[in-house]
Amino acid sequence: MEKFANRHNLRVTKYYHQFPSWDFTFRHPQLGVAKIEVFKETETTLEVNALWWLDDYDNFTRCVKKSEKERVQLNPNDLENALSLAFRTILDWQFGTWDEKHSPEMYRTAWKARSKERLEADLEYYPIPHF
Repeated sequence: MEKFANRHNLRVTKYYHQFPSWDFTFRHPQLGVAKIEVFKETETTLEVNALWWLDDYDNFTRCVKKSEKERVQLNPNDLENALSLAFRTILDWQFGTWDEKHSPEMYRTAWKARSKERLEADLEYYPIPHF
């Protein structure tokens, strides 16, 4: 998984909150942030999920596009194929074809405490992917 992340210049987060997962995040070329999630489902299977989100500060809304979860066997070839497919899927999605839009009060509260410029600057945390 490290080789995949390095090849595509993705940020890796391992075992967030001690959960058996890896996240690969990057700035989506069409705006927003994308993530490939890999969860250890059983001793022999993994679950791979692709996500893309865009935060709209002016409307306090998060738009989300996501894939169906894919189960793969815990072996290097299957995992490499699933990661590559998730990466290509995210990059092929068309802007504006969101599956969900969220506008909970928590966005308004959290985002109003910061400026729009600061929220947009936070995108610098996520790397620009290599194709």
